[in-house]
Amino acid sequence: MRSIRLLGAAATVGVLLSGGFAATANASSTVSAPCWLGNHRDVHLTARDNGRRLRVCRGAKIDAFLRAPLDAPLWTPIAITGGAVALDPHHPHILLPRGVTAGFFVAARRGTSELTSTRPACPPNPTGPTCHAIQAWRVDISVR
Repeated sequence: MRSIRLLGAAATVGVLLSGGFAATANASSTVSAPCWLGNHRDVHLTARDNGRRLRVCRGAKIDAFLRAPLDAPLWTPIAITGGAVALDPHHPHILLPRGVTAGFFVAARRGTSELTSTRPACPPNPTGPTCHAIQAWRVDISVR
């Protein structure tokens, strides 16, 4: 009787460990590691990230590339609001393709910041009616 209990307990523990480990591994792959473990993942933003909220660790590099369609108005320079994100003093000095607005930032201190840019939604029409619609881009960043 004792050997059956031990065998049943061992089987139960084996099933729990294998299933529990797989569930834990899958769940942890979507959750970022704490900052004190050195999780300084770099972030690359595009116009598709509009409205996104990010959590990054101090020291993470953040670059944003906003591309305007050909013959369309360009994005304004990307602005920073808040004190958690700063311009990256060591950003790459690259020549950008025509129609691309870029910004290079670093998560400098704990807190929140917002990156924003705008562009006219319609191309200028010198001979006809004008369009006053504005396309906005915004990303909220929380630095921990």
